Amino acid sequence: MEVMKMVALKKGQPFFEYPFYTADVKAGIEIAFSEFRRLNPDTSLYDEDVTFKFEKA
Repeated sequence: MEVMKMVALKKGQPFFEYPFYTADVKAGIEIAFSEFRRLNPDTSLYDEDVTFKFEKA
């Protein structure tokens, strides 16, 4: 089982990472975004300066 991670970048600089296993990618992505929202309540997912990428950890 591989480990992936979601990386959130603000203006190109990483400010949040969340690792997850690829056994259930959909659940991993949902949990990663949930954790992002929990830890960054003032940052909108729709902010133009925020981008997300997924990569192998």
